[in-house]
Amino acid sequence: MADARIRQIKIKAGVVKRTAKEKSMYEKEAKKEEEKVQKMKDEGKDEHDVMTFLVYENFMTQVMTFLVYENFMSQVMTFWLKLHKNHLV
Repeated sequence: MADARIRQIKIKAGVVKRTAKEKSMYEKEAKKEEEKVQKMKDEGKDEHDVMTFLVYENFMTQVMTFLVYENFMSQVMTFWLKLHKNHLV
């Protein structure tokens, strides 16, 4: 019984770790794109070019970052609640 619970905890902890890493990567990508937008503005690029970049490239990164973050928080809360329910915390 205890071995199965420990195995499940390890699996769930691995899921949370993987999702946290994915979240971190999306945040880094979003920061790079923000820097790219600022560079475009500093270089005096046409406002239309900047807006096109924001709409077609940056927008999807922002959406994915948000979705991964929401998924991450959901998994963390679910994991914590299961641990609490099983009196492991």
